Amino acid sequence: MEVRRWTNRSLPQTLQIANILLYIDAFFLVIGILGGPKGFGGIGMLLLVLSVVAYLVGGLGLANEEKRGYILAVVASFSPFILRAYISFAVERFDLLYIIGLRSPLNLLFEAALVALLLHSQSQRYVSTWFK
Repeated sequence: MEVRRWTNRSLPQTLQIANILLYIDAFFLVIGILGGPKGFGGIGMLLLVLSVVAYLVGGLGLANEEKRGYILAVVASFSPFILRAYISFAVERFDLLYIIGLRSPLNLLFEAALVALLLHSQSQRYVSTWFK
């Protein structure tokens, strides 16, 4: 029977930190959903739930050294920008500062860190060499 891990200490530091950030982002996104997001509608709520799933499955795939998990983690890392773009266009008010995340710099810091960790050259070399 194959053992699934939530974390993997043999990963390089960039991927270990990215793995933990994926789980933390999923947790706070669930808290945000349970807090009752307003004005999302059906498609927006579906995108939120898909983002939570992408964070969790991407983190799990990353910990178990799966290439599709890494790809899903990269997609999940860009999901905050995609969600903000959807919200901006749904309310018919294009706001580039909001989409990029400059209206909440602390959130942007963690979102950019996750993207940078996953796309770092050390991470990409490790994934191309060891992930199946």
